[in-house]
Amino acid sequence: MDSHVKIAAASLRSFRPILALLIPVVAFILQWMFWSAIKPYAWFLFYPAVFFSSWVGGLSGGLVATAVSTSLAWWFFISPEHSFLKESPISLISAAAFMGMGVLFSISHGRLRTANRQAAEALEAARHANEQLQGANEKITGLYAKTRELDELKTQFFANVSHELRTPLALILGPVVKRLAAGDLGEEERRDLQVVERNARLLHRHVSDLLDIAKLEAGKMDMHYARIDLARLIRFLASHFEALAEEKCIRYVVEAPDALFAEVDAGKCQRILINLLSNAFKFTPVAGAVTLSLSAEGELAVLRVQDDGPGVPAAMREVIFERFRQGEGGAARRFGGTGLGLAIAKEFADLHGGTIEVGDAPDRGAMFTVTLPLTAPEDAEIQATPGTLDEGIGRQAVEELRERRGASERSTPVAADAPLILVVEDNPDMNDFVAEALGRRYRVATAFDGQEGLDKALALCPDLILSDVMMPRMSGDRMVEALRRHRGMEHVPIVMLTAKADDALRVKLLREGVQDYVYKPFSVEELMARVDRLVAERRRTEEEIRRLNAGLERRVDERTAELRAANEELDSFAYAVSHDLRAPLRALSGFSQALIEDHGERLEGEARVFLDQITLASRRMGDLIDGLLALSRSTRGELRHDRVDLTALAERILTELARVEPERRVAWQVESGLAARGDARMIEAVTRNLLGNAWKYTARKAQSLIRVYPEWIGAERFICVADNGAGFDMAHAGKLFQPFQRLHRQEEFPGIGIGLATAVRIVHRHGGDLLESPAIGQLAPTFHHLVEKLAFAHCCSHRLLPPFV
Repeated sequence: MDSHVKIAAASLRSFRPILALLIPVVAFILQWMFWSAIKPYAWFLFYPAVFFSSWVGGLSGGLVATAVSTSLAWWFFISPEHSFLKESPISLISAAAFMGMGVLFSISHGRLRTANRQAAEALEAARHANEQLQGANEKITGLYAKTRELDELKTQFFANVSHELRTPLALILGPVVKRLAAGDLGEEERRDLQVVERNARLLHRHVSDLLDIAKLEAGKMDMHYARIDLARLIRFLASHFEALAEEKCIRYVVEAPDALFAEVDAGKCQRILINLLSNAFKFTPVAGAVTLSLSAEGELAVLRVQDDGPGVPAAMREVIFERFRQGEGGAARRFGGTGLGLAIAKEFADLHGGTIEVGDAPDRGAMFTVTLPLTAPEDAEIQATPGTLDEGIGRQAVEELRERRGASERSTPVAADAPLILVVEDNPDMNDFVAEALGRRYRVATAFDGQEGLDKALALCPDLILSDVMMPRMSGDRMVEALRRHRGMEHVPIVMLTAKADDALRVKLLREGVQDYVYKPFSVEELMARVDRLVAERRRTEEEIRRLNAGLERRVDERTAELRAANEELDSFAYAVSHDLRAPLRALSGFSQALIEDHGERLEGEARVFLDQITLASRRMGDLIDGLLALSRSTRGELRHDRVDLTALAERILTELARVEPERRVAWQVESGLAARGDARMIEAVTRNLLGNAWKYTARKAQSLIRVYPEWIGAERFICVADNGAGFDMAHAGKLFQPFQRLHRQEEFPGIGIGLATAVRIVHRHGGDLLESPAIGQLAPTFHHLVEKLAFAHCCSHRLLPPFV
């Protein structure tokens, strides 16, 4: 139906321009027919024609109709007819007035049509929105009904589960209490039964809380008013926490009048106070303070519980009383719980017609204030007796707050070399249970939070770590991240024990290096099987690594022995060759010198040049043989341990060099007090070589600088030998200490390339090292001599730049 209406409306809209044009034509025909009767009113029928044309065709239709009507009336009805030129100016005025009215009609009807269209569109949009709103309202109504149904189902579920759990809990607690009362129990059996009783009572309290929440949501929580001495009740309930306050060194103050009678539900007042005191002692640090006060203010009893713990943030002071809401969240929370204690306290206070609020304590911490009317509502039934209080609630709350740390003594001794397992678990009973199960086969260490677990893991280096996820100070996942960042802990197996079924966290931990993941509750056999497998794998891996290391060390020793034998053979060969070459070399040098002395003046031309070359070559050959002998001696013979005065030795060597080349202008500085311990002959050889290099490579400097001074590099003290000579390219620094390797051409600086190779061997024999670095400023590479180990370093940094540069 709507589609047909829309089609008809579209057809009408397309016909409107034609209709707007036809109306002036019809007006013209009618006026032509009756012109004799209405003459001389030329615009008589055209005014209504323009009005209706603009109403039908809008702005465009009205303007076209105005133009057509003006043309027809001007041509046919204003004299002289059939001419555009008229005699009277009044004709122009009438035409102008007509056109003005036509334009006015067109604009008015155009705006009216636009307004109507917009109104229609707005109406249609409102109708559509109303339909959507109605649909949404129906959905909301359905969702609300579904939510109410789910809420009722949840409440019924809690009530059913609580009722169903109470029966098996009663059957657990009854026999356990009966067995504990017997006197024939062994110590281990008694300890196990105490753990069962303690945790069964804890579960019973949580079940009771859930049942109370279910009753509150269903509106079935009954009030049992009785006239009682509220002050006496407060003092009695507060006495449960006196021993706990003494254990934790907490200053515990109770302020209450001698008597304060009120018509209240004693059981619910008990729950309110026990929950508030448990909360206060939970968050109060050791040596802190808890204050409980009761007073009457008008028709109200005012109960205040104050602690000096961390307090409650302003943003949490309203939501903290919501169900299942906890002040601390996340895996690193310090205290467990269901988050129902404060919610139940608020609900019970509301049932009395009172209030409960939290604010800042006068000094620090939190202060909870509870107000209860002293009189019951008028329609309430006042019972003669208050009923029996549940004394187990107070004892259970105190028991939960006590710290039980340290595993009990192990009855089964284990070998001293048994694998060490670190158990990190904040629940004392679970910690003790796991540690005792593992202690029959392994050495066990325990920790009660993530930070303690991290510290013990780094100190003990265990073979395996068992850890909970949700722990105070540092959660288990953060502990794993921290452990994997420490060297030596990358491959220690880690097994996570958790009651939290979080697949995303499990995958994250497995990716970060956790080897296994065990959900609570678990069987001891399953846990032991997983632990045995991981420990055995680690032992096999370590044994394989030890085997490979032993094989590697054996091969290294074999290769070292082979290299040592080859080096000794090479040294012996070099010594023998050098010794055997000396005799013919001395003859060659002697005869050459004799020829020069006896016949040198008579030799001319190439003969004298050849003889000089023979003499120079024999001298260089002699230097090479001396260098090979020195190199050979540096690795042979027994080292002596003399105290060598390096200051005096350096001064003597530099003086000798200056005496040989008196024409050189060389300035040197040798620090006083330089000394070393080692073989004096070899130390002199090294020092002479280094200073000789410095002297040689500064030959082309107009003002040569050589300095010998001490310097600390890291934790070792070096003696530096620096010069401002030619230096070297660091790209070729590796060749410095290789035999027969030179970084300068023979024509620039003569030498055979043996000196530094000999020096580095001597240094290594003394347990030192030889280093190098490029020149700094005007100083060439600097040699450093370590006094304690006789190590030479060719290094210099900007901070070592001598002051005279």
